[in-house]
This record gives sequence, structure tokens and C-alpha cells, in this order.
Amino acid sequence: MMNKGEIMNKRYTLVLDTETVSNNKGFSLYGNYVFDIGATLCIIEDNNITIIDDKINFLVEEIYTDDELMKNYFFGKDRLDSFYKEDNDIQVVPWRYIIKFFNDLITQLKIEDYAAFNITFDMNSIQSTCDKLKTDNPFKDLIKIDLYNKSCQALADDENYKIFCVEHERMTEKGNIKSDAESVFAYITNLPSTIESHTALSDAILETKIYQWLLKQEKEQDTFFEDKPNTQAWRLVQYKKRKK
Repeated sequence: MMNKGEIMNKRYTLVLDTETVSNNKGFSLYGNYVFDIGATLCIIEDNNITIIDDKINFLVEEIYTDDELMKNYFFGKDRLDSFYKEDNDIQVVPWRYIIKFFNDLITQLKIEDYAAFNITFDMNSIQSTCDKLKTDNPFKDLIKIDLYNKSCQALADDENYKIFCVEHERMTEKGNIKSDAESVFAYITNLPSTIESHTALSDAILETKIYQWLLKQEKEQDTFFEDKPNTQAWRLVQYKKRKK
């Protein structure tokens, strides 16, 4: 990490991602517990974001070692084994250790906000884990920047994005244009075969690159894309229905 004295005039932020399990199989915005949390520590200055630490990653001991809960992992046991069991670099630590780590980081660097793609999911999952394991939430009072909403705002009038998604079959079962991090990253990098690993640190790094693109767009267009949490932002990138 660079010398703190060199960066006092710059603002620190975190971009994070979580992987979760719940008491039931399937996907929901609520009732999920974090077993994998990853983050990048970044500096923002003049609409530029720079990663200064891309190795913040923990497995939550109380959740990750709970066999009954982990049976409900959305992507299944084979994926769980291939992505986690063979990776010896991720620390398995108690949730209280993780909470203290982020509390100390936020306090030391005076971090005022954090970002995530579809941040509603992550902030609900973190809070559910805090409630379950009886800890405070270090992110609770921070400003929440939803990269999902910002991305949909940025791409709302971009017909090329819609064409890209149609051509590369990035559509939902209901025929809607996808607006997930994977599809947005695939478009802005022109890498149509992009597949998210769905491991927290890897996805946090990918989402940081989306954030870099968004800030560049805001600077070039002299505008600001809405960043408040918005689970309905996907509607912005759909083809507009013709009025009868």
C-alpha cells in the first residue's frame, strides 16, 4: 500500500461483494448469510478510482463451516468445492474478526461510503449475518453507492448495449435485457464471453472496474448517474414499449 502521507487529499472507499447462503434453497434479496466477503480498498480523486488493495477476502467461519446451511448454496456442492475447497489463500475467520477488521479500516481511513453492484442484496445480507451472529454492522452508517443503479442510468439510452445483449444472448427467461455486473462488464470491455466467478473478491475487482468506467463516463459527459440503491433499475435498459 502506498504511503498514507501521499494520499491525504484523496478519498478512500470500498467496493465489496458477498457470497451467501440461506436457510432455504433458491435466491432471495432477504434472509441470506454471508460466507464469503471480498473487497477492494480504493482512492477516488477527480472522477478517477484507483485500487490500492485488492486482497481483502475472508470466509466466515460460523457460516462456512455450517454444513446444513452450506447445503443450500445456490450454485451447488461441485461449484463450492471447485471454487473454495481448493483455494488455500482465503482466511477462514470468525465474523467478529471480520467486523473488527472493517471497523478499524473505516475508522483509520475515515471512509464515508462503500459501493457494490446491487448493493441492496449485499447490505441486507451483511445485516442478516450481523443479526444472526450478534455483532454491530460497520457499514450501517456509510453512504451506499449502488453500481447497479449507476450502470443502468449510464446505459439507459445506449442502444448499442441492448443490441449487444440480444446478439450475445444476455437476456432473461422473460425476454428482458440483462443488467447484471457480468453483462455490463462484458459490454464495456467488449468481452462477450465474460463469466463472473461468483467468488466475492473476484467479483469485487470486476465491479471496481465497472466503477472506474462509470466515473470516466461521468467526467466525459459532465453528468452524474444516480447511485442510491434501486432494485428496479433494470427497467431503465429495456426497449421502450410503443404506445398504441
